[in-house]
Amino acid sequence: MIAALSSITDAPPKVIPDTFFEKAIMGGSVTVLGLLIVFTGLVALIFITWLYPKISEKAILFFQRIKDRKKTGGTRASSDVPVSGARSNQYCKTAENDALIAAITAAVALSVGAPSGGIVIKSIKRAKTNITAWSATGALGGYK
Repeated sequence: MIAALSSITDAPPKVIPDTFFEKAIMGGSVTVLGLLIVFTGLVALIFITWLYPKISEKAILFFQRIKDRKKTGGTRASSDVPVSGARSNQYCKTAENDALIAAITAAVALSVGAPSGGIVIKSIKRAKTNITAWSATGALGGYK
């Protein structure tokens, strides 16, 4: 009985590399394993960044359709039917316009010294001039 207990508690012998060659093999295997893990993670990140725009675009279109259906009372309009091969960039253009309007409103509010809530931008038109904004600022005496 005592012999049986002593055989259970005996730990297996530890493998400790003795020579330089054995230590180099152990270190090399750890290095290779670490490199494999890192490159596997990098490949996964590349795949996720490749996949993310495709998923987000479909999600945006999905939620737009739901919002449009709620507005129309559940009926599907003919304009909601997607055309094969066509992509809807309406959301992107609206988001870009909203960001542009917000930036212009903030700039005008800052230059006037008024709160941005009191300024309403009714239209935005591109200036037809070859003078850069920096040149115009210098000509108006804005640079001190």
